[in-house]
Amino acid sequence: IMDYLKHKLNPHISVIGHTDSSGDEVYNKDLSMRRAAKVEQMLKQHGVAPEDISLYYFGESDPLVPTADGAHEPLNRRVEVFIR
Repeated sequence: IMDYLKHKLNPHISVIGHTDSSGDEVYNKDLSMRRAAKVEQMLKQHGVAPEDISLYYFGESDPLVPTADGAHEPLNRRVEVFIR
C-alpha cells in the first residue's frame, strides 16, 4: 500500500473493518472497528495524513463468504483498503 501511495497525488483512503459471525453482534462491531483502526494507525505511522483516511467498520453485516450465524470463517475476518 505504501509503495502505491508514493506515486499517488492527493489520495483518499477508505479503511473498512469486518468480522465473521462467530461472536455477538455488538462485540463484532467493536472488533471490526479495532481492526480498521489498527490499519489506520499503521498508515499514519508511515506518513499518511489523517485527513486522507476514512474509517468504516461493519462487524459481521458484510461477509465476503455468506455463512450461518455463529460460523467461523477466516475470509470474513478482514480489513479492506480502497484508494482513490
